[in-house]
Amino acid sequence: MRTNTEPVLSAAGITATITAVINMLVVLDVLVLDPDQIAAVNIAVGSVVAMGLAVWARGRVSPL
Repeated sequence: MRTNTEPVLSAAGITATITAVINMLVVLDVLVLDPDQIAAVNIAVGSVVAMGLAVWARGRVSPL
């Protein structure tokens, strides 16, 4: 996948990767979070990071 031709897919991939890494750290006991905290972190990453990356990607999408 080329990031310069598919910026929205790149942004979605970055968001998913951040969420996956955080959840993996919790499962491996590197981070100690209870289920409510994990849910809050996932929501924050899913919304805040995704919004920031959407703004970034929007500037790289050309109109039809």
